[in-house]
Amino acid sequence: IWTDQTKSISYEDFKTAFIHHCMNDDRISRSDDIILADLFRENVVTPFVSFEEFCHVIGWYGPLDSESNCEDFFARARLLKSQLFFRNFETEAQSDSALKLNWKDLYLEEDGEGEKESETTYKRVYLMKYSLTEIG
Repeated sequence: IWTDQTKSISYEDFKTAFIHHCMNDDRISRSDDIILADLFRENVVTPFVSFEEFCHVIGWYGPLDSESNCEDFFARARLLKSQLFFRNFETEAQSDSALKLNWKDLYLEEDGEGEKESETTYKRVYLMKYSLTEIG
């Protein structure tokens, strides 16, 4: 489908090719259609799919199991997407915003007698930032 791997293709063209080449049926269920769009579209405003993003998605959720109509592929995608830590593709601004919103402040714990401990204790929150272009 990518004659030029540096250019993105429309999501609708991608979806048609995906169903034709990667699935046993010529149809896709509504729930799988939603997952497919969420996985591969760059965003809703500009619904395109790049070759690089396709490779990343297949790396994360693959392999494609066309014999079973990609049931395992979509199951893996649903499982990973249900995890709070996973955010899929996003811009640097979206990623930075998410990190800022999820940052937890330091707090002091009370000892058993209602007094604050003298040492600061960190909440155990782990945030990871992934980027297609930078080590994060």
